[in-house]
Amino acid sequence: MSGWGKRPLSTWTLIALAAGAIGAAGAGASGPVVPDRPSSRADAAASLMARGIRAIATSRTARGLGFSAADVNHTGLIGLAGSPITSSVGVLAAKRTATAPDWAAAVVHLLTEAGVRPGDTVAAGFSGSFPGLNLAVTAAAQSLDLRLLSIAAVSASNWGANDPAFTWLDMEEVLVRAGLAERSLAASLGGAADAGLDLPPGGAALVRSAIDRAGLPLIAAPTLAESVRARMALYAGAAAGEPIAAFINVGGAQANLGGCDEPFLATSGLLSKLPPCPAPRRGVAHHFVASGVPVISLLNVRDLAIRHGLSIDPIPLPRPGASLMPSGPRTLRPLSLLLAMALVFGAVLRWGST
Repeated sequence: MSGWGKRPLSTWTLIALAAGAIGAAGAGASGPVVPDRPSSRADAAASLMARGIRAIATSRTARGLGFSAADVNHTGLIGLAGSPITSSVGVLAAKRTATAPDWAAAVVHLLTEAGVRPGDTVAAGFSGSFPGLNLAVTAAAQSLDLRLLSIAAVSASNWGANDPAFTWLDMEEVLVRAGLAERSLAASLGGAADAGLDLPPGGAALVRSAIDRAGLPLIAAPTLAESVRARMALYAGAAAGEPIAAFINVGGAQANLGGCDEPFLATSGLLSKLPPCPAPRRGVAHHFVASGVPVISLLNVRDLAIRHGLSIDPIPLPRPGASLMPSGPRTLRPLSLLLAMALVFGAVLRWGST
Protein backbone atom coordinates (compact mmCIF):
# COMPACT_ATOMS: atom_id res chain seq x y z
CA MET A 1 0.00 0.00 0.00
CA SER A 2 1.22 3.50 -0.76
CA GLY A 3 1.31 6.38 1.70
CA TRP A 4 -2.01 7.60 0.20
CA GLY A 5 -3.77 4.34 1.19
CA LYS A 6 -4.26 3.17 -2.42
CA ARG A 7 -2.63 0.51 -4.54
CA PRO A 8 -0.09 1.88 -7.09
CA LEU A 9 -1.39 2.07 -10.64
CA SER A 10 -0.32 -0.67 -13.00
CA THR A 11 1.86 -0.02 -16.02
CA TRP A 12 -1.01 -0.54 -18.44
CA THR A 13 -3.23 1.83 -16.47
CA LEU A 14 -0.55 4.53 -16.64
CA ILE A 15 -0.18 3.99 -20.39
CA ALA A 16 -3.96 4.25 -20.85
CA LEU A 17 -4.06 7.45 -18.79
CA ALA A 18 -1.19 8.87 -20.80
CA ALA A 19 -3.00 8.15 -24.05
CA GLY A 20 -6.12 9.79 -22.68
CA ALA A 21 -4.17 12.85 -21.57
CA ILE A 22 -2.58 13.18 -24.99
CA GLY A 23 -6.03 13.03 -26.53
CA ALA A 24 -7.21 15.72 -24.11
CA ALA A 25 -4.24 17.86 -24.98
CA GLY A 26 -5.06 17.51 -28.64
CA ALA A 27 -8.64 18.49 -27.94
CA GLY A 28 -7.42 21.48 -25.96
CA ALA A 29 -5.25 22.54 -28.87
CA SER A 30 -8.23 22.65 -31.19
CA GLY A 31 -10.67 24.08 -28.66
CA PRO A 32 -13.81 22.65 -27.10
CA VAL A 33 -16.38 20.97 -29.28
CA VAL A 34 -18.92 23.61 -30.29
CA PRO A 35 -22.02 22.57 -32.27
CA ASP A 36 -21.91 23.88 -35.84
CA ARG A 37 -18.59 25.60 -35.20
CA PRO A 38 -17.87 27.56 -38.41
CA SER A 39 -14.20 26.61 -38.54
CA SER A 40 -14.05 26.20 -42.31
CA ARG A 41 -15.79 29.53 -42.90
CA ALA A 42 -13.55 31.20 -40.33
CA ASP A 43 -10.47 29.82 -42.05
CA ALA A 44 -11.83 30.96 -45.41
CA ALA A 45 -12.41 34.45 -44.02
CA ALA A 46 -8.82 34.69 -42.79
CA SER A 47 -7.56 33.62 -46.21
CA LEU A 48 -9.80 36.19 -47.90
CA MET A 49 -8.46 38.91 -45.63
CA ALA A 50 -4.89 37.91 -46.50
CA ARG A 51 -5.81 38.22 -50.19
CA GLY A 52 -7.28 41.63 -49.52
CA ILE A 53 -4.12 42.79 -47.79
CA ARG A 54 -2.04 41.68 -50.75
CA ALA A 55 -4.35 43.48 -53.18
CA ILE A 56 -4.25 46.71 -51.17
CA ALA A 57 -0.47 46.59 -50.73
CA THR A 58 0.01 45.93 -54.46
CA SER A 59 -2.27 48.82 -55.36
CA ARG A 60 -0.49 51.20 -53.04
CA THR A 61 2.84 50.28 -54.61
CA ALA A 62 1.43 50.59 -58.13
CA ARG A 63 0.25 54.13 -57.33
CA GLY A 64 3.79 55.06 -56.31
CA LEU A 65 2.70 55.76 -52.74
CA GLY A 66 4.98 53.28 -51.02
CA PHE A 67 4.42 52.38 -47.37
CA SER A 68 4.53 54.58 -44.31
CA ALA A 69 7.50 54.01 -42.02
CA ALA A 70 5.09 52.63 -39.41
CA ASP A 71 3.74 50.00 -41.80
CA VAL A 72 6.53 47.56 -40.96
CA ASN A 73 4.63 44.60 -42.42
CA HIS A 74 3.89 46.44 -45.70
CA THR A 75 0.15 45.82 -45.49
CA GLY A 76 -0.93 49.14 -47.00
CA LEU A 77 -3.41 49.39 -44.10
CA ILE A 78 -1.28 51.65 -41.89
CA GLY A 79 -1.43 55.36 -42.58
CA LEU A 80 0.37 58.46 -41.41
CA ALA A 81 1.26 59.98 -38.06
CA GLY A 82 -0.81 62.98 -39.07
CA SER A 83 -2.60 64.45 -42.09
CA PRO A 84 -5.36 66.94 -42.98
CA ILE A 85 -7.99 64.18 -42.79
CA THR A 86 -6.93 63.01 -39.32
CA SER A 87 -9.90 63.50 -37.00
CA SER A 88 -8.76 62.02 -33.68
CA VAL A 89 -5.90 60.47 -31.76
CA GLY A 90 -5.00 56.87 -32.62
CA VAL A 91 -2.63 54.26 -31.25
CA LEU A 92 -0.16 52.73 -33.70
CA ALA A 93 0.01 49.35 -31.93
CA ALA A 94 -3.78 49.03 -32.16
CA LYS A 95 -3.78 49.80 -35.87
CA ARG A 96 -1.07 47.22 -36.59
CA THR A 97 -2.78 44.65 -34.36
CA ALA A 98 -5.93 45.03 -36.48
CA THR A 99 -4.13 44.00 -39.68
CA ALA A 100 -3.68 40.30 -38.83
CA PRO A 101 -5.75 38.10 -41.20
CA ASP A 102 -7.27 36.12 -38.35
CA TRP A 103 -9.38 39.12 -37.39
CA ALA A 104 -11.69 38.03 -40.20
CA ALA A 105 -12.04 34.63 -38.56
CA ALA A 106 -12.78 36.30 -35.22
CA VAL A 107 -15.56 38.32 -36.89
CA VAL A 108 -17.02 35.08 -38.28
CA HIS A 109 -17.19 33.67 -34.74
CA LEU A 110 -18.78 36.87 -33.42
CA LEU A 111 -21.39 36.87 -36.17
CA THR A 112 -22.18 33.21 -35.53
CA GLU A 113 -22.47 33.93 -31.81
CA ALA A 114 -24.92 36.70 -32.69
CA GLY A 115 -27.09 34.16 -34.50
CA VAL A 116 -26.25 35.30 -38.02
CA ARG A 117 -26.59 32.55 -40.62
CA PRO A 118 -25.37 32.22 -44.22
CA GLY A 119 -27.54 34.26 -46.56
CA ASP A 120 -28.55 36.85 -43.94
CA THR A 121 -28.35 40.61 -44.42
CA VAL A 122 -26.12 42.57 -42.03
CA ALA A 123 -25.36 46.27 -41.72
CA ALA A 124 -21.96 47.77 -40.96
CA GLY A 125 -20.68 51.20 -40.02
CA PHE A 126 -17.09 51.49 -41.25
CA SER A 127 -14.50 53.98 -40.06
CA GLY A 128 -11.34 55.16 -41.75
CA SER A 129 -9.61 54.68 -38.41
CA PHE A 130 -9.41 50.88 -38.71
CA PRO A 131 -9.13 49.79 -42.35
CA GLY A 132 -7.85 46.41 -41.17
CA LEU A 133 -11.09 45.75 -39.28
CA ASN A 134 -13.19 47.03 -42.19
CA LEU A 135 -11.41 44.46 -44.34
CA ALA A 136 -11.99 41.78 -41.70
CA VAL A 137 -15.73 42.46 -41.79
CA THR A 138 -15.91 42.31 -45.59
CA ALA A 139 -13.96 39.04 -45.63
CA ALA A 140 -16.14 37.52 -42.90
CA ALA A 141 -19.30 38.57 -44.70
CA GLN A 142 -18.11 37.01 -47.94
CA SER A 143 -17.12 33.75 -46.27
CA LEU A 144 -20.57 33.52 -44.63
CA ASP A 145 -22.38 34.43 -47.87
CA LEU A 146 -23.90 37.47 -46.20
CA ARG A 147 -25.37 40.52 -47.84
CA LEU A 148 -23.30 43.35 -46.34
CA LEU A 149 -24.73 46.87 -46.29
CA SER A 150 -21.98 49.28 -45.25
CA ILE A 151 -21.69 53.03 -44.77
CA ALA A 152 -18.28 54.63 -44.29
CA ALA A 153 -17.10 57.53 -42.16
CA VAL A 154 -14.03 58.50 -44.16
CA SER A 155 -11.81 60.63 -41.90
CA ALA A 156 -9.50 58.67 -39.64
CA SER A 157 -7.41 58.75 -36.49
CA ASN A 158 -3.61 58.64 -36.57
CA TRP A 159 -2.16 55.67 -38.43
CA GLY A 160 -5.54 54.71 -39.91
CA ALA A 161 -6.58 55.27 -43.52
CA ASN A 162 -5.64 58.94 -43.16
CA ASP A 163 -3.60 59.34 -46.35
CA PRO A 164 -5.71 61.71 -48.50
CA ALA A 165 -4.49 59.87 -51.61
CA PHE A 166 -5.41 56.44 -50.23
CA THR A 167 -8.44 56.59 -47.95
CA TRP A 168 -10.60 53.64 -46.92
CA LEU A 169 -12.79 54.31 -49.96
CA ASP A 170 -9.75 53.91 -52.23
CA MET A 171 -8.92 50.63 -50.48
CA GLU A 172 -12.53 49.54 -50.83
CA GLU A 173 -12.38 50.21 -54.57
CA VAL A 174 -9.34 47.91 -54.79
CA LEU A 175 -11.26 45.19 -52.96
CA VAL A 176 -14.33 45.62 -55.17
CA ARG A 177 -12.23 45.20 -58.30
CA ALA A 178 -10.65 42.09 -56.78
CA GLY A 179 -14.09 40.62 -56.07
CA LEU A 180 -13.52 40.79 -52.32
CA ALA A 181 -16.06 43.43 -51.31
CA GLU A 182 -19.19 45.33 -52.26
CA ARG A 183 -19.30 49.10 -52.52
CA SER A 184 -20.53 51.06 -49.49
CA LEU A 185 -24.01 52.55 -49.76
CA ALA A 186 -22.78 56.05 -48.94
CA ALA A 187 -20.09 57.90 -47.03
CA SER A 188 -19.75 60.79 -44.61
CA LEU A 189 -16.92 63.01 -43.47
CA GLY A 190 -16.89 61.33 -40.06
CA GLY A 191 -15.29 63.02 -37.07
CA ALA A 192 -17.24 65.32 -34.75
CA ALA A 193 -20.99 65.24 -35.44
CA ASP A 194 -20.19 63.03 -38.45
CA ALA A 195 -19.49 66.31 -40.27
CA GLY A 196 -15.71 66.59 -39.92
CA LEU A 197 -15.98 69.49 -37.48
CA ASP A 198 -12.69 68.52 -35.86
CA LEU A 199 -10.68 68.22 -39.09
CA PRO A 200 -7.75 70.57 -39.76
CA PRO A 201 -8.24 73.32 -42.37
CA GLY A 202 -8.71 71.84 -45.81
CA GLY A 203 -9.40 68.38 -44.44
CA ALA A 204 -13.13 68.38 -45.14
CA ALA A 205 -12.51 69.27 -48.79
CA LEU A 206 -10.05 66.38 -49.13
CA VAL A 207 -12.56 63.93 -47.68
CA ARG A 208 -15.27 65.18 -50.02
CA SER A 209 -12.84 64.69 -52.89
CA ALA A 210 -12.27 61.09 -51.83
CA ILE A 211 -16.04 60.49 -51.68
CA ASP A 212 -16.48 62.05 -55.13
CA ARG A 213 -13.63 59.90 -56.43
CA ALA A 214 -15.46 56.83 -55.17
CA GLY A 215 -18.71 57.94 -56.76
CA LEU A 216 -20.67 57.52 -53.53
CA PRO A 217 -23.53 59.62 -52.13
CA LEU A 218 -22.38 62.05 -49.44
CA ILE A 219 -24.21 62.08 -46.12
CA ALA A 220 -24.07 65.75 -45.19
CA ALA A 221 -26.63 66.30 -42.45
CA PRO A 222 -26.71 69.47 -40.31
CA THR A 223 -26.81 67.54 -37.01
CA LEU A 224 -25.62 64.19 -35.69
CA ALA A 225 -29.20 63.05 -35.12
CA GLU A 226 -30.11 63.76 -38.74
CA SER A 227 -27.00 61.97 -39.95
CA VAL A 228 -28.02 58.92 -37.92
CA ARG A 229 -31.55 59.06 -39.35
CA ALA A 230 -30.12 59.26 -42.86
CA ARG A 231 -28.01 56.18 -42.22
CA MET A 232 -30.92 54.20 -40.81
CA ALA A 233 -33.00 55.12 -43.86
CA LEU A 234 -30.20 54.00 -46.19
CA TYR A 235 -29.90 50.64 -44.41
CA ALA A 236 -33.66 50.08 -44.49
CA GLY A 237 -33.91 51.02 -48.15
CA ALA A 238 -31.04 48.76 -49.18
CA ALA A 239 -32.39 45.87 -47.10
CA ALA A 240 -35.60 46.11 -49.17
CA GLY A 241 -37.77 44.46 -46.56
CA GLU A 242 -35.26 41.82 -45.51
CA PRO A 243 -34.51 41.77 -41.76
CA ILE A 244 -31.09 43.01 -40.72
CA ALA A 245 -29.57 40.20 -38.67
CA ALA A 246 -26.81 42.23 -37.01
CA PHE A 247 -25.08 45.61 -37.01
CA ILE A 248 -21.28 45.77 -36.95
CA ASN A 249 -19.56 48.93 -35.75
CA VAL A 250 -15.91 49.47 -36.64
CA GLY A 251 -13.96 52.12 -34.75
CA GLY A 252 -15.41 55.03 -32.83
CA ALA A 253 -17.41 56.97 -35.40
CA GLN A 254 -19.97 59.16 -33.64
CA ALA A 255 -22.62 58.32 -36.22
CA ASN A 256 -22.38 54.68 -35.15
CA LEU A 257 -21.80 54.91 -31.39
CA GLY A 258 -23.35 58.30 -30.70
CA GLY A 259 -22.07 61.51 -29.19
CA CYS A 260 -21.99 60.30 -25.57
CA ASP A 261 -18.73 59.17 -23.99
CA GLU A 262 -20.15 56.09 -22.28
CA PRO A 263 -20.72 53.89 -25.37
CA PHE A 264 -17.08 54.29 -26.31
CA LEU A 265 -16.16 52.73 -22.97
CA ALA A 266 -18.53 49.78 -23.42
CA THR A 267 -16.93 46.39 -23.79
CA SER A 268 -16.31 45.56 -27.42
CA GLY A 269 -17.57 42.40 -29.02
CA LEU A 270 -21.17 41.22 -29.09
CA LEU A 271 -23.41 43.71 -27.27
CA SER A 272 -27.06 43.42 -26.32
CA LYS A 273 -27.26 46.87 -24.71
CA LEU A 274 -25.44 50.20 -24.58
CA PRO A 275 -25.16 52.75 -21.78
CA PRO A 276 -27.97 55.35 -21.81
CA CYS A 277 -27.51 58.33 -24.10
CA PRO A 278 -29.88 61.30 -24.71
CA ALA A 279 -31.92 60.90 -27.91
CA PRO A 280 -30.27 63.72 -29.91
CA ARG A 281 -26.84 62.16 -29.30
CA ARG A 282 -27.64 58.51 -29.95
CA GLY A 283 -25.90 56.63 -32.73
CA VAL A 284 -26.92 53.93 -35.18
CA ALA A 285 -25.97 51.24 -32.65
CA HIS A 286 -28.54 52.58 -30.17
CA HIS A 287 -31.31 52.29 -32.74
CA PHE A 288 -30.40 48.73 -33.68
CA VAL A 289 -30.12 47.65 -30.03
CA ALA A 290 -33.53 49.20 -29.30
CA SER A 291 -34.96 47.14 -32.17
CA GLY A 292 -33.51 43.92 -30.79
CA VAL A 293 -30.82 43.65 -33.46
CA PRO A 294 -27.49 42.28 -32.12
CA VAL A 295 -24.62 44.77 -32.26
CA ILE A 296 -20.98 43.78 -32.71
CA SER A 297 -18.55 46.56 -31.82
CA LEU A 298 -14.94 46.36 -32.99
CA LEU A 299 -13.26 49.16 -31.08
CA ASN A 300 -11.21 48.08 -28.05
CA VAL A 301 -8.68 46.19 -30.14
CA ARG A 302 -6.40 44.97 -27.37
CA ASP A 303 -9.30 43.55 -25.35
CA LEU A 304 -10.72 41.79 -28.40
CA ALA A 305 -7.32 40.46 -29.44
CA ILE A 306 -6.73 38.93 -26.01
CA ARG A 307 -10.19 37.36 -25.92
CA HIS A 308 -9.78 35.80 -29.35
CA GLY A 309 -6.16 34.72 -28.98
CA LEU A 310 -4.93 37.15 -31.63
CA SER A 311 -1.40 38.51 -31.78
CA ILE A 312 -0.85 42.03 -30.48
CA ASP A 313 1.20 44.29 -32.75
CA PRO A 314 2.63 41.30 -34.64
CA ILE A 315 5.89 41.55 -36.57
CA PRO A 316 5.95 39.86 -39.04
CA LEU A 317 2.30 39.53 -39.97
CA PRO A 318 0.95 36.09 -38.93
CA ARG A 319 -0.19 33.77 -41.69
CA PRO A 320 -3.95 33.05 -41.84
CA GLY A 321 -4.96 30.62 -39.10
CA ALA A 322 -1.74 31.10 -37.10
CA SER A 323 -3.06 33.02 -34.13
CA LEU A 324 -6.82 32.53 -33.89
CA MET A 325 -7.82 30.57 -30.80
CA PRO A 326 -11.29 29.06 -30.48
CA SER A 327 -13.26 30.01 -27.40
CA GLY A 328 -12.25 28.28 -24.20
CA PRO A 329 -9.60 28.58 -21.47
CA ARG A 330 -6.26 28.95 -23.18
CA THR A 331 -4.36 27.64 -20.14
CA LEU A 332 -5.89 24.19 -20.56
CA ARG A 333 -3.62 23.50 -23.53
CA PRO A 334 -0.25 23.69 -21.76
CA LEU A 335 -1.69 22.00 -18.66
CA SER A 336 -3.03 19.13 -20.74
CA LEU A 337 0.30 18.74 -22.47
CA LEU A 338 2.20 18.78 -19.17
CA LEU A 339 -0.14 16.14 -17.76
CA ALA A 340 0.35 13.98 -20.83
CA MET A 341 4.10 14.28 -20.63
CA ALA A 342 4.13 13.45 -16.91
CA LEU A 343 2.00 10.35 -17.38
CA VAL A 344 4.00 9.15 -20.36
CA PHE A 345 7.22 9.60 -18.39
CA GLY A 346 5.74 7.72 -15.44
CA ALA A 347 4.60 4.89 -17.68
CA VAL A 348 8.03 4.62 -19.28
CA LEU A 349 9.75 4.49 -15.88
CA ARG A 350 7.41 1.82 -14.59
CA TRP A 351 7.70 -0.18 -17.82
CA GLY A 352 11.48 -0.11 -17.45
CA SER A 353 11.33 -1.24 -13.82
CA THR A 354 9.24 -4.38 -14.48
